[in-house]
Amino acid sequence: MKVTGIVGSPRIGGNTSRLVEKVLQGAASNGSETELLILNSMQISPCQACNHCKPSGQCILSDDMQIVYSAMESSSAIVVGTPIYMGQMSAQTKIFMDRLYAYYVSSKASGKPVVLAFTQGAESLDVYSDYIEYTGKIFTYLGYDLREIISATNTGAPGDILRQPDVLQRAFDCGASLVSEF
Repeated sequence: MKVTGIVGSPRIGGNTSRLVEKVLQGAASNGSETELLILNSMQISPCQACNHCKPSGQCILSDDMQIVYSAMESSSAIVVGTPIYMGQMSAQTKIFMDRLYAYYVSSKASGKPVVLAFTQGAESLDVYSDYIEYTGKIFTYLGYDLREIISATNTGAPGDILRQPDVLQRAFDCGASLVSEF
């Protein structure tokens, strides 16, 4: 089994990365191979709305998103993490999400488990709950099996997630449970 984590934060080693890494640690604790992709260090172009993927299920753009597609297709489960900036996912995550249009027109997601991990500077989970739920629905619409959404509040400064052991434990347990199902 392989679990791939995809981090959409521009902060290397930041709160979002640590949250996704904790899910991967849980998966690894049950014997899973893991891989971590950092979108900010990849060259991924925006979707060009050319619809090339409609008949073929393949995106015509030749960039690092091909690496992401390959990792997603070879994984048993996916973890996607993003900070919430200006009320929505990061720009890096948005480009990634738009490029998943190729999966909308194919069956590549085919019920694959996905876990979403969000960090936000807000103090209350309620502030962005509608947006987070909406993002989960996009993955369900694409054909993924949304297993869990993990959200951390008060994560505006680097390292803030480390003061939330309950959230980190939940992330670890989520990763471990992903692997125990296979």
